[in-house]
Amino acid sequence: MKKLIVFFAILCFFGCFNVSARTIKDLEKELQDLKNEQKEAEKQSEEIQQQIDANNAKIKQITVDIANATTEQENLESDIVTLEDKIDVKNEQIKELLSFYQVSNSENFYLKYLFGSDSFTDFIYRFSVIEQLSKKSDELVDEMNQLIKENKEKIEQLDKKKEELRKLNQEVLAIVSKLGSKKTTYIEEAESYDDQISTLTKRIDDYKKYCDDDEDLSKCYGDVPVEFSGFSKPLKSGCVTDEFGMRYHPTQHYWKLHTGIDLGGNREGTPVYAPAAGRVVKKSLKNSCGGNMLYINHIINGKYYTTQYMHLLKFNVKVGDVVERGDVIAYVGGGTTTYDSCSTGAHLHFTVATGHYYGTGANSYTSYSKYLDKLINPREVLTFPNYGYCW
Repeated sequence: MKKLIVFFAILCFFGCFNVSARTIKDLEKELQDLKNEQKEAEKQSEEIQQQIDANNAKIKQITVDIANATTEQENLESDIVTLEDKIDVKNEQIKELLSFYQVSNSENFYLKYLFGSDSFTDFIYRFSVIEQLSKKSDELVDEMNQLIKENKEKIEQLDKKKEELRKLNQEVLAIVSKLGSKKTTYIEEAESYDDQISTLTKRIDDYKKYCDDDEDLSKCYGDVPVEFSGFSKPLKSGCVTDEFGMRYHPTQHYWKLHTGIDLGGNREGTPVYAPAAGRVVKKSLKNSCGGNMLYINHIINGKYYTTQYMHLLKFNVKVGDVVERGDVIAYVGGGTTTYDSCSTGAHLHFTVATGHYYGTGANSYTSYSKYLDKLINPREVLTFPNYGYCW
């Protein structure tokens, strides 16, 4: 019975071992998954572009509506000026006709005109004229004032319409801007897929030199050295110039995740040191956003980490190298010599993720989206001074 238990224990041990092991076959499956993800990203990018085109057409129509509304308002304002001029003329005419009884607010002249008639018939005629003139005067003034009132109301309506159109225009522009940012994100992902696919294809070819398709890569190729103390800073001195987390990007001008912590205060060419023992797993050259980048896998007190270094002037290691704490792995870039679209000056962008990006052993993955999901604030594993301070 004891022998049977031991047998099953051994079987379980090797079964668990095989589950956690990564093989060339596993990587080939991940490579196909990446290609499928890339197609989906490209599809979504096309769909978003269609939304952008539709909204651009809507903006074009709104612009025409605003122009028409502006022209209509200008015409109404011109009509009002004309009406006011006509009212002034009519008022002068009425004043002249009725001046004989309107002088000094007295009715004396009105009475003299009325009772100066030669006959009763003439009296009735004069009375009728005065009555009609007064009534006509009031009607003209009321009519003109009503026209002015109506036109002013139209102008107010047009002003309101223009404001609504302006707000709608801004709203649509915001939508297009957001869609544009989203499309940019997908394009960046599509480019990163190209980089991942190229890198993984080369790694598989490299692994095949040392390993069979079903062999544990960490055994036939080599695993990450184990470190029993925490991380140290990747620079001898520096200043914290930006934090991990969401921020308004200084060069791309929209909100996005800042994947690491920026360490400035050094010139280009300043050495970058390995913060712990590890294995170099990836180098990425001349990215439009990030420049030269380097990735290293670490095992710190049994926990798996990947560190990333961006905006590098040049490398001092190659993929597959095992590094020790304090080894010079690269040199600070990001300035005028190695300018990329996401850098505003010489600095090191330092990122930490859990697990092993492009690793060979347990807790490893090759998907960039998984890498993003596993990002942590570097302050969780390293003590840095507050933002704006140096060490």
